[in-house]
Amino acid sequence: MRISVENYKSISEKMSININGMTIIAGANSSGKSSFMQPFMILKQTLENNSDGQALIINGENANLTESQQIFCKKNKGKKSFSLSWENFNKKKEVIESSKIEFGYTSKEGFTALEASNNDITIKKGMSLEELEMVLEPLKEKEGFLKEIFQSMKSENKLIPRLKTEKSFLCVEMVPEKFLKKRQHIFSFGITPAGNIQDFVEKLIHIPGIRSNPERQYKIERYNKKYQGRFDKYTASIIYNWGEKENKKLEELISIIKELGLASNITAKKINEAHISLHISRHLKSNRTDTVDLSDVGFGLSQVLPILIAVIEANKDNIIYIEQPEIHLHPLAQYKLANILCRYVKKGKKIIIETHSSIFIRGLQTEVAKKNISSNEFSLNWFSQNETGETSIFESEIDEFGAFGDWPADFDDIYLEADTNYLNAVEERLS
Repeated sequence: MRISVENYKSISEKMSININGMTIIAGANSSGKSSFMQPFMILKQTLENNSDGQALIINGENANLTESQQIFCKKNKGKKSFSLSWENFNKKKEVIESSKIEFGYTSKEGFTALEASNNDITIKKGMSLEELEMVLEPLKEKEGFLKEIFQSMKSENKLIPRLKTEKSFLCVEMVPEKFLKKRQHIFSFGITPAGNIQDFVEKLIHIPGIRSNPERQYKIERYNKKYQGRFDKYTASIIYNWGEKENKKLEELISIIKELGLASNITAKKINEAHISLHISRHLKSNRTDTVDLSDVGFGLSQVLPILIAVIEANKDNIIYIEQPEIHLHPLAQYKLANILCRYVKKGKKIIIETHSSIFIRGLQTEVAKKNISSNEFSLNWFSQNETGETSIFESEIDEFGAFGDWPADFDDIYLEADTNYLNAVEERLS
């Protein structure tokens, strides 16, 4: 699977990344890493919103923007649209499915879909009935569900296409003519050319880089395998539910936080009908079981908990997008976290990670070298900016030993430079 972004912030031309079991997005600050995933986050919060509006919601839990000037690439002056693409491949790496959607901006309507396409059709905002019928004509002869639908309708029940926008996605609603005449909607079905992009976004679990601080009380969040908004807000509720059901997933979580050296136990207690508290035991080297409130210890555990819970709880259909998993973690814990996440990739989980941690990436390389994860399950994408501020993406080829060639000069060389500068300073001081 490959996703692409065009004319969004620093991304001028169409840029793409391949989504594998473990997909890494890395590079210097302001190189466009967050910008690449941000339009998908905008779509996520739009699809999850209860409003029936047609415009994108750019200010929400997953992405927080305030005006159109923050969105379009400054290089392409006058172009007031951006586009997202999705492609799927066969074993020969040939494209077998594709979808694309383009969003434009007007001060009156905000950000709305201008065009949507897939392998078969392209629909555009403002199309007439005659134009829609011409676009849909080839589908009547294509094998599959749509052909059967078209053929099952008698001539007096001619299907009339109508262009609609649902949650910012352009689609064609097919309604039998007799129902339209009676102003009834007993039967209809829709065609969403960019439906694969919608499916991708709906599967995303988002763990942002700036996660919630540890609190003494957490609001009880209701969920049913659909985690709207930011995933970190569900942390306490999921732990509580696991504990109430004596779920093995809680034992799994406790085992991992021990492995990371962060705590020896974690429990959730219901304070009232609306709130939960989290308590941990820190006695890794003794048999003591007394606990303290999560807010009374360092930030490391509270920041990594949403990540661990997500990889344990997520379905194989979900795609877990984690920004900066290394935040507030000791280098050893960062290194161990790479091993832990690879174990869940082997179980079929899909993870996208944006990181600045060379130790974390080195841990992933080690897992490939140990054959704990195949290089084919690992995608490493380096982001950088040119002199004019435009983003470029380079995907490193990873071999069976986890090697991928040279690190980008602005990413890992700083550690060698820091060591060299320190040794030179000591030598000068002693001479």
